[in-house]
Amino acid sequence: MKNAIKLTLVGDGTSFNSNGALKTSNPKLGLSFYVNNAKQVINQPFNVLYTALPTLEVAPIKNSDANFTNTDGGFFTALATLKIEYQ
Repeated sequence: MKNAIKLTLVGDGTSFNSNGALKTSNPKLGLSFYVNNAKQVINQPFNVLYTALPTLEVAPIKNSDANFTNTDGGFFTALATLKIEYQ
């Protein structure tokens, strides 16, 4: 496809979310990614046109067993790589 690139959000998944959320330093929290308002599973490539670049967003999620008072609060870290492949 002309003007196409393949993007992949590469990282470790959470142990509590089967929808491809990114693991964080807090085992009760994860990060979900969205591409143009649609959920994007990490480690699964998606195609975009570089003439119409997507909007990438991220949102925190919590383990369903956790509530907001027992998520250990404070800071957390996460690591992901955005892999770009020209087609």
